[in-house]
Amino acid sequence: KYAAQTSVTYNAFISDEETEEPTNNALKVFSSYDGVPDICSYNGGTAYFSRTVNGSTTTVPLGVSATSDMTFTLTAQGAENFKAAVLDDRLTGLSYNLKTQAALEFDIEAGENKDRFFLNLEYDDTLQPTTDIDENATKNIIVVCNGQILNTISDIDDILSVQLTDMAGRKITRNVNARSDAWELNNFESGVYIAKVTTPSSTKTVKITVK
Repeated sequence: KYAAQTSVTYNAFISDEETEEPTNNALKVFSSYDGVPDICSYNGGTAYFSRTVNGSTTTVPLGVSATSDMTFTLTAQGAENFKAAVLDDRLTGLSYNLKTQAALEFDIEAGENKDRFFLNLEYDDTLQPTTDIDENATKNIIVVCNGQILNTISDIDDILSVQLTDMAGRKITRNVNARSDAWELNNFESGVYIAKVTTPSSTKTVKITVK
């Protein structure tokens, strides 16, 4: 069964300017299959498959493109990572809490349906950057990814763990407890991930691309 996806990922460490760079976002390529919908997010009229936002972004316009009138089911994953994630349907005037309603059914018309659905986000304080970590300590953590292997090195402390988060908010954590680690990414889907490296004294977060 065909299913289309779009993702919105929070990253506190990017600026408003960086959210427009291709490294943080993947443009949407529409399938145009007959009888199936295709979903994306919009920013400034540009359609995205994946979009990275920071705390200044509270509303994300969504588009659902269809070749004919149809009924489709929208499912949400990762909403629990936000303080609030609400989907507004401006055609009907209804709002849906994605933290409690993970699957929603809608009737849509043929076309892009660009001005109907809007994702409203609120960020929990725990998502914000911490202020009690020595920023200089993160300079002693080296993160290098060639697309297939994620190498992490710490000059001062042992690396406790490395966590990868995909654009849908799914997390996989690898326990390390060593000064260096090489994580083979052969079993990961290609795409952009957020890598978080944790030591006893600091945490470093970077974006990587798996090929």
